[in-house]
Amino acid sequence: MDFSFLLADVATGEPHVYAHWLLFGALYTAGIALAAMFLALVLGTCLGVARTLHGPVKWIADGIFEVIRAVPFLAQCFAWFFVVPVLLFPEAIKSWNQNTYAVIAGTLALGLFMSCRVAVQVYAGIQALPASQLQAAKALGFTTSQAYARFLVPMAMRNIVPTLQSEAMNTVKNTAVLSTIGVMELTRQAQSIVEFHSSPVEPFIAICIIYLILNFLVLTGIKFIDTKIRLA
Repeated sequence: MDFSFLLADVATGEPHVYAHWLLFGALYTAGIALAAMFLALVLGTCLGVARTLHGPVKWIADGIFEVIRAVPFLAQCFAWFFVVPVLLFPEAIKSWNQNTYAVIAGTLALGLFMSCRVAVQVYAGIQALPASQLQAAKALGFTTSQAYARFLVPMAMRNIVPTLQSEAMNTVKNTAVLSTIGVMELTRQAQSIVEFHSSPVEPFIAICIIYLILNFLVLTGIKFIDTKIRLA
């Protein structure tokens, strides 16, 4: 195997080497993954909490949960990129930058898809708490929303941090699917390099190594957060 191509000038005439393409792809992957993780954590927490309640709120949350879970992630990416703008912004999309919108659509699709997985963890974390926790909070004069915000959700989140490691790593890995809508993340950059390089082996080995590094950083970061929470 020959990785010297990484230092070769790109064939498009840009003042870059192929290593720069992979670096740009890694930055795109990391940025999208972080934004999607944040979105998934916020929406997933809301969805998970709503599913533990009763009445219309629970029914709506269950419906949203089942729809997101039932539709393949690739189909959701296509829906956000091709369908949503045509239905909601038919005139505005004519002036949009396609690359920018691909990143936005991909981030939203990934965040929503992963929020369903986070919701499962949040729901399980709350359900694992003793029922007396909510009753005790109400006995002290707190409303249901205050009890969830001040007691139940913080305790549940503290317990599920270790299980969120796999969801965070899955978020990083699922960014590769966004290459199908033109997002220039790692996998898409590797595909571009293969178009100008004689062999697909080295570029894809290179991005596999980068994915390993990114997920190692994610794993290390979450373990650090978990340690700090448990020592607090």
